[in-house]
Amino acid sequence: MEQNDSLSVQRNRSIQAVVSDGYKLYLGNIWKLIRSSWIQAVIYAIALGASMTYFFSSLLPTLMGHSGTLMAEIGIWLATVVIFILAMLVFAFAGGVVPLQEHYKSGHIRSTLHWYGRWPWRFTLRGICKIPGMLLKMVRCRQLGLLTATILVMLLVVLIATLVLQLPAIILALSNLKAQGIAGIGAAASLPENITQMNFITFTVCGLVQAFIHLSTLFPIYYIWRNACLYKNDTIKKKTEK
Repeated sequence: MEQNDSLSVQRNRSIQAVVSDGYKLYLGNIWKLIRSSWIQAVIYAIALGASMTYFFSSLLPTLMGHSGTLMAEIGIWLATVVIFILAMLVFAFAGGVVPLQEHYKSGHIRSTLHWYGRWPWRFTLRGICKIPGMLLKMVRCRQLGLLTATILVMLLVVLIATLVLQLPAIILALSNLKAQGIAGIGAAASLPENITQMNFITFTVCGLVQAFIHLSTLFPIYYIWRNACLYKNDTIKKKTEK
């Protein structure tokens, strides 16, 4: 497969081009990315569903004084959050960082050969250690403004998309919370008994779609990082010529 010149990493980009080309690269390879990370995305969604469901069904009612032991509830919820963060990192590297590394080396993203996708455990650990250095390079190469502006644009898009996706689950969870409050004062609750399971399923299904929306944010950042590398190379070249 030949490299798409318009999406080449060997040219500088404005903020508009960074966002535009980043999402073009993402959407142009979306099925390859899904194939390479669908299991990780499912784990991500289940971990998100468990964390959000536990927060609304157990931790929040405890904080409001309805029932339960506060410290135990906080401990269990923090454990679900840690599991979610680990699942998110593995998903981000399998569906984003490793494919982007392939694009950087060969100019295209290849489809994984296995139905179970990629499991880049060793690469994930090394990559996490490299993140501070990559951010520092962007700052030193005067890409901080571009990075900040791009992140703000992406955060706005992702925030709107996340709210729209999770709104049904949040409404259902708040209804459950209200019903628990009503039951706590001795009145009859009107929601079904399996409302917690319904919360979990709703958060998980929405989280599966949300995973790939959040994954898209890595692709514009990839082009910002390349801008920083090109700037550094140009600076070194000019000093050498002098």
